[in-house]
Amino acid sequence: MTKGRTVFITLEDSERTLADRMRAWLQSVPAGQERENAERDLRANFAYLAREQARDLALTFTNRATTERHEPVVRHLSALVKGAVLVVLETASRLHGGPELNEALAVFAQAIERIAIDSGAAVVVVRHVSKEAAREQTIDSYVGRGGGALSDAARSILVMTPNVKRRKGEENAYDPSAPVKLTHAKANLSARGPTIVWQPVETKDGVYLRVLSGVEETTTNAQRLLAYLRGCPDGVTPTDLHKKKPAGLGRDAAMAAVEFLLASGSVAQSQEQRGRTKQAATVYRAVATRERP
Repeated sequence: MTKGRTVFITLEDSERTLADRMRAWLQSVPAGQERENAERDLRANFAYLAREQARDLALTFTNRATTERHEPVVRHLSALVKGAVLVVLETASRLHGGPELNEALAVFAQAIERIAIDSGAAVVVVRHVSKEAAREQTIDSYVGRGGGALSDAARSILVMTPNVKRRKGEENAYDPSAPVKLTHAKANLSARGPTIVWQPVETKDGVYLRVLSGVEETTTNAQRLLAYLRGCPDGVTPTDLHKKKPAGLGRDAAMAAVEFLLASGSVAQSQEQRGRTKQAATVYRAVATRERP
């Protein structure tokens, strides 16, 4: 990755919110020389416009039934970020003045492409999906209305989802402390990158996301799964782990957590007859006498 100037332009968050986020992130860096270096790099290479300055920077507008590029804004942004390595624009719904349909979003995608070409920067656009797609943890790059136009135009797509799946009717029940997963859904110029998991960490200035190592991710998943198993005195089977996605874990993550819990002695495994046909099945139960890992 090339180190260089980064620009973040948001039509959603205020200057105070961004300042709090940067302070929270700096608190995550070990105090001393490492934090001083991080702060120096932040001051030298990071610039932003908050919603107070960026609210008039919509890239498209609707002229009767037609969506058109707002050429003066496109030229202004291209000149403003010229020479930057990375530019992040937030969010598509506020930057795009037209409807979220393929034809209109294709015009928006062309505006983004023009900024990337003229400035020489990699331009990232943040787009929110529907609550249903978020609840189902959809990582399809075509999700949502008009998703095809943006996905076809983008060279790479990253999907961020909370690592907890809620049932229908629980749209507002996401646990803010749950890990957040980043999935590389599309890559035109390279192989897809690995999935990254962040753990929200709260500080006095706000919340920042800390990258979890593989061991930390497994441990965190195991803790969530163990809490679920403690509420299932009849135990769960591998089929349950696959179909019900307890604690929001996918099959592979759930089985890795089970192996971790079995090794630590927090979960016991037995063979029992289950279902109408009384077929033999592996059953996992939490061990009440052991503490969580």
